[in-house]
Amino acid sequence: RVLGSRATRVAARLVSARLMAGLLACAPVAGALGMDFGIAPDRAEWKLRQSRLECRLSQPVPLVGEAVFRQEAGESARFELISGQKFLPGEAVLRAAEQPWREGEPGRVLGSFPVAGGHQAVLLAEPMAERLLDVLLEGLVPVIDGLASRGGAAARRVRLVPEDFRGDYADYRRFKRKLLSKTFSQVSRMRIGYRAGSAEFDDATRTRLDQLADHLAQLDDVTAVRIAGHSDARLGRNESMELSKQRAQGVVDYLASRGVRPELLKMEFHGTFEPVARGRHEAARAQNRRGMLQVERVPARR
Repeated sequence: RVLGSRATRVAARLVSARLMAGLLACAPVAGALGMDFGIAPDRAEWKLRQSRLECRLSQPVPLVGEAVFRQEAGESARFELISGQKFLPGEAVLRAAEQPWREGEPGRVLGSFPVAGGHQAVLLAEPMAERLLDVLLEGLVPVIDGLASRGGAAARRVRLVPEDFRGDYADYRRFKRKLLSKTFSQVSRMRIGYRAGSAEFDDATRTRLDQLADHLAQLDDVTAVRIAGHSDARLGRNESMELSKQRAQGVVDYLASRGVRPELLKMEFHGTFEPVARGRHEAARAQNRRGMLQVERVPARR
């Protein structure tokens, strides 16, 4: 019994020591200039997530949140620091420090930028985000200095670790080239023009419909794609109604041929009953002979 009890105590001490080592590896470092947050180099990891709509490369920042390089379809690249705690608005400084990083080392100043505050504490547009990337690719330590959180008197510094960054960044760049070229908002609403008496749309419209179909293939929250056909007053009422139907049907058929689920495609046609321009001159008629497309999605939760 004594031997068993002694072995139990030894095992408990070993577990406690290992747990404490893990906590120290992730714990913030306190210094004269404030608190420093960053993961230990031997625990560093970069996480890559990608689709045709978004590519992101991130590193967890213990007790703060996540540092993310992100690019979305049709958008420019950016860097974000997303935190579980709320930071105060202000100004921060981006520095480059040598590796291994030492607490209190000032590092080379690369620039300053505003801090919006809230959970998305830092949002760097492409020029400053590129500087941060360059620091990591050089094997240096990027340090974001001067963050202040609600209820905390000391300034915060967040540092990223460059270990294993080059290989993951190469994959990130490769996946970025596969992103769609347009944002969803650029293709989710469109006006389709037609020649007089025709239900054929042009190559530019076909390209936009292709881009929309590519987006729809990546989304699972779309509830409807509504297509409405219209015509001008050149023809009689019945002929105009039939032409507007053909225009809407042509868009529906094309999207279905591109793999859009038929149950999403909602068609209507109005003939000459919903003009957007008055008059018999050509400019007014050109505006009225049109197709209108709009995508509906599940409302985002607030």
